[in-house]
Amino acid sequence: MDSSIQNNILDNTFNIGTYTDVDSMTITQRIGLLDAKQYERANGIDSFLDIEDSFWLGNRYDLSYLSVIDSSGDISKYIDEDYALASGVRVVVKITDITITDGDGTLVNSFRTRHKASNTNDIQIGEYINVPYNKDDGWCGDDNVCTFRVVSKDEDSIKVVLNGNLLHTFSIGSTSDITTNSIVYEVLLNPFLAGISDLYKYDGNQTFYIGEYLENANYKDVQNKTLQADIGLPVIGEMFSGNDIDVGLMKDAPKLESFTDLNTIENFDSFGSPMYSTMNKIGEFINIIDSKGNIATYWYPTTNDLRIRPAIYLKSDLTFTGGNGTAQSPYILQ
Repeated sequence: MDSSIQNNILDNTFNIGTYTDVDSMTITQRIGLLDAKQYERANGIDSFLDIEDSFWLGNRYDLSYLSVIDSSGDISKYIDEDYALASGVRVVVKITDITITDGDGTLVNSFRTRHKASNTNDIQIGEYINVPYNKDDGWCGDDNVCTFRVVSKDEDSIKVVLNGNLLHTFSIGSTSDITTNSIVYEVLLNPFLAGISDLYKYDGNQTFYIGEYLENANYKDVQNKTLQADIGLPVIGEMFSGNDIDVGLMKDAPKLESFTDLNTIENFDSFGSPMYSTMNKIGEFINIIDSKGNIATYWYPTTNDLRIRPAIYLKSDLTFTGGNGTAQSPYILQ
């Protein structure tokens, strides 16, 4: 977060006791997780906090287990590693008094502060941006506008990941090592990049981290090996490089559809979210994101049923003519 936003976040007391006695143990810090009492106070399974998807709570279930909200909206205990991998993280912060300048507090029109980006210099990580696409291959819909989500930024550029996948499935190549000579670059990534005008693209190669990601590793391990390129794939550890919402569950949990606009997900598949590749590997296998948004650590790179989600760098001085950066209303480039 930008320093101006960080300065609005205050120290807060978080309850980390057992779910039947959450305030028996507390911790004071600037960022934390929801506790069971807060969830129940909001009316639990019948509240806005139940998104029909699992996520961690900040307190224990008992002395042996941690607590999660399961996909049914019930408070459950962490049982095994597979269950833990399916649990998301929902950040809780306490903020200072701020001035509300827009919105009515609803999901589709949330309260907004004075901050609203006028160009890519002051865009925030996690916001959405529409970029014109000048090819007629259907990769960004009939409107020829690609919706991206910002995953990182620096002084010279912003890194964005397509908010969806390209229509075609493909293999990464003959090995798990991704290079600019890989088949995926020739057939999908480079042709896609050619559809983005030089007016918007950062004019120089940037760094993609292509190191190995081992199970339960530190995400920074992927930075041990790099690739200089002007387009790539999602990198493990970047904000929001997984699914925005686990769209693979939407067919069974319609409530999830209210948390994003399906029209802004490029090539949305109503039957589930297809697996797509990252730029990272584990030995001779590729790290992928599976249909639930989880990192799957073993997949043959030569398989032909992986989707591709391009990641590119945009210039940092591009002007917006509309939008407010949300999934329902992405920023519009001039």
